[in-house]
Amino acid sequence: MANERLLKRLGMWQQGKKPSPDAFDLIDSIILDLTKLLNSQRGNVLIDENMGLSDLRSLFNGHGSPDLESLEQQLLFQITEFEPRVIGPSLIYNEENSGFGELVWRLNGNTLSESFSQDIAANIKIDINGKVRISAAL
Repeated sequence: MANERLLKRLGMWQQGKKPSPDAFDLIDSIILDLTKLLNSQRGNVLIDENMGLSDLRSLFNGHGSPDLESLEQQLLFQITEFEPRVIGPSLIYNEENSGFGELVWRLNGNTLSESFSQDIAANIKIDINGKVRISAAL
């Protein structure tokens, strides 16, 4: 339960629920929270002005290719700074799965909870509209 965010824990406590720790729930919770974090626009989050990515909607509108190195640094900063449950995150750009209007990175890291440690692998996709989608990688 300590792996859940504070508001989620308070909601469960008010409903009288006491979940047991589960590795799949932890990974799903991390992916859901990362999706919300990376779809937030920097400067619009009241908690911290550095939380969220820059506006990605115009990423593919120019004639040149997007600055992948800068974007990768932004992604890694957000994950490192605002998702403490992911330990030692690394990103690898996946050219094979990236195509016109979509950029794909592979996120690798580790999770650490009170009862277990687990590797995490996920695919981070940014589509032509600037929407970030994250899915567990096999």
